[in-house]
Formats: sequence, C-alpha cells, structure tokens
Amino acid sequence: MYGEHFLALRAKTNRNPVDEIFSRIPVINHERMERDLPPIIDLSIGEPHLGINDNVIKSLDQFLHPSETDLVLPYSPFPGNQDSLELITHLYKRYYPSVDYSIKEVMITNGATQGIWNALSILVNAEDQVLTFEPYFAAYENQMRALGGTLIKIPTHDHHFQPTGKCLEKNLAKFSKAKAIILNYPNNPTGIDLSEQTILEIVAVLAKYPNLCIIIDDVYRELTMSEHLTVLDIDPSLKNRCIVVNSASKGLIGAPGLRAGMVAANSEWIERMINIQAITTGGISALTQQALMAGINEKLNTTFKYQAWLTKTLHEYKKNKNYVSQQLESLGFNMIPSHNGFFILAQANFLLGKTVPNTLTVTLNNTSYTIKEIQNKIGFSTFKTDFQIASYLMHVAGVAVVPGSAFGISESTAYLRFSCAKHFSQLEQACAAIHAALAPISEFADLEHSHA
Repeated sequence: MYGEHFLALRAKTNRNPVDEIFSRIPVINHERMERDLPPIIDLSIGEPHLGINDNVIKSLDQFLHPSETDLVLPYSPFPGNQDSLELITHLYKRYYPSVDYSIKEVMITNGATQGIWNALSILVNAEDQVLTFEPYFAAYENQMRALGGTLIKIPTHDHHFQPTGKCLEKNLAKFSKAKAIILNYPNNPTGIDLSEQTILEIVAVLAKYPNLCIIIDDVYRELTMSEHLTVLDIDPSLKNRCIVVNSASKGLIGAPGLRAGMVAANSEWIERMINIQAITTGGISALTQQALMAGINEKLNTTFKYQAWLTKTLHEYKKNKNYVSQQLESLGFNMIPSHNGFFILAQANFLLGKTVPNTLTVTLNNTSYTIKEIQNKIGFSTFKTDFQIASYLMHVAGVAVVPGSAFGISESTAYLRFSCAKHFSQLEQACAAIHAALAPISEFADLEHSHA
C-alpha cells in the first residue's frame, strides 16, 4: 500500500551525501557510547558556535515582554512586515551601493535555502538548465531535480576551484539555452571569493547572453577578510536580471536557527516569489523578523557590541582555520587556500588505494581505545572514494566531515569539507583524533612498500 509507485518524481530525489552524513551521526554516536568510545565531534555542519550579539537578545526580550499591552503574534504578510522590508532596503544599500531596492523589490524567506528555492521556482520549467561553478551548495542540485530541471556544473578543479570568464563562456556556448546561473561567492565549501578581475570577465560574458538570469547567493559576504564584490558592483545595469539572496545565519547575526533569509529582485519577480511562498510556508515568524530587524539595526548603526561581536567572530574563524589547516597539512592533506567563511576544503588523495586496518588502537587524552572489525563495520577494505574516507573518520576517529562529492566534486578526487565553526578545544581534539586514526595507515602503507 505504501509502495514506491505512489510517490511523485520530485519525492524520489536521491539523498544528498550531506544529509547522509547528518543522519548517520546519531546512530554511530550511539554505537560509540556503547563501546565506551569518545562521542563524535561534528565538523560536518556549517553552524556558527559563538553567542549572538546581546543587543539582538534584548530586542527579542522586549518584544516578548511588552510593558503596556498583551503579547499578540498575528500572521505576518507573506513578503514580511513593512518595517522589516524597509530595513532590508537600507541594508541592501549598504551591501550593494550601486543599486537601489524599494520595499516592493525585497522579501523575507525562511532561511536562504528557501530564497534559492523561490528563485528557482519562478524561473525553472521541466527540462530547463541552470549553470553554476563547481563546487556548489548541495541543495542546488536536488532543488533543480524537484523542479524537473538540470544543474549544469562548470568545472573548476583544474584551476584550483577558481572560476574564470573563459570557462563560463565555453559552457554558455555549449548550453546556450540555460535559464540562469548561480554565483555562490564566497563559496561553500571552498571559501574562495571572486576577485575584481574575475568579476569583470564574468560580466563581459553575461553581456553577451542578455536572457540569462543571475542568482547571487551572497550568504557568506559578512565573513570575508577583504573587500567583497559582486557583479552588481561592477555592472549595476544587471539589477533587473539578478535575484540576490542573503541570510542572517552567518555574519549578520550568526543564528541559523532563526531561519531568516532575504531576497532582492525586480518587483515582478518578487511578486511571483511571494506567490510561491504563500502556498508553501506562508509568512515569516514575527519573532524571526524582530531578531532580523535588531540585527540589521546593529549593523547599520555600527554599534560597539555589533563591531565587537563581528571582530571576535572573524578572529576566531581565522584562528580556527589556520590551526586545522596546519594540522591537516602535516598529515598529508592538500589544502585549498581561503581566508573567508569557516569551512576548509582539503584533499585526502594520499589515502586512495590504501588498506583500511581491521583493528586499530588509538590513544586520545592518555586513554587507549581498541576498535575492532573496522572493515566489516564500514563495508570496505580499501579507500577509493571521498565518502569512504569520511565514513572511516566518523567510525574510527569519531570526527564527522562532509565528502566533496556532496558539492559536485568527483568522489575519486578525495576532497573533504571541514567546518571550523567550533570551540578551539574541540578542534584540537578532532585533529588529534584524525591523526591517531590516519597515522597508522600511512605507517602500514610505508611498511608494505618497503617489503615490496
């Protein structure tokens, strides 16, 4: 009765490797606890770990405890409350000074992921194509599949994941009927941002394809260590072709649980996206909007607390990334250099082809743990893919990371994404555990080679 044949095609999209990792963490964690092993340190999710600005909390508290009236939480208008939209237009003027957005050209969404979904929903028909540079945010592909479209990945691996105008032009010539391009910079998972020269190249190509829509996924803009530019800064005339998506999850408030996304586009497209939102999630929580308004006010007024919070955030992420990068490099990982965001993309190709030990004793914090029947547990004896390496690290090191194939990178290249949005002590423990799990493999491989 509950067979597969009842399901719509959009419900049959394959599970993304990111979701696969997330779902396995509690199961493996339970197994580790039963064997008296340390709990998993989760470096898979991009979730800010620092407390949010006190002034945002105070604003929420005042909203929840009105002094003269009862608290009332009515339905919110589908695009957001007028006060919220007004503030977003001011924020976008700060973000994109070369263009102006009215309140009819902005809306609030349940996180940036819904913002991307709204954008694709109004643009993509069945069999339509949308371009993006690899690697890319994992949700793009499944959202396109759900809409019946295809995500076309523009390869960048040979250029160390740096996009170029030449590469874009080559792919647009091949996929000339593509509906849109998604630009996610600073990039998840690499942290790479677009240089001014690269944006100039991209803008020159976009001028040749006036029917190509542009989705700017700009959620990591606050977590950049240098000037951040978009195509709108270089060519403001692109405004009416662009849908811009932002978020309060990263550097604006650092609170992904608020689910506060923002979208800007021409008024006709905003109206269409409001219609999509009306029949899916409805209006955005009044609490979310209150926190968002407080966060925007903090930024626009450059309050001392906001500046202190952002400075601490950027300092901690930089420190964490530097430390983890050094530790991984010492083990043989190849690093993709980046100073933005809180992710590290590292290549573990030195493990490919090596034998997985079936029994391993690791020592952490002066305590030794013996892990048995490893090959049976993880289902393979030789490393061939990024997912296998990630699975080994989760079972043996007790560290969860995301395979690069979740972001469109070939699984055989063995890239892994590490989130450094953790307290430093946890990163120290994670790196020590990774070292304990991988060092014996290198030693065993060296021993095998010496006897060959």
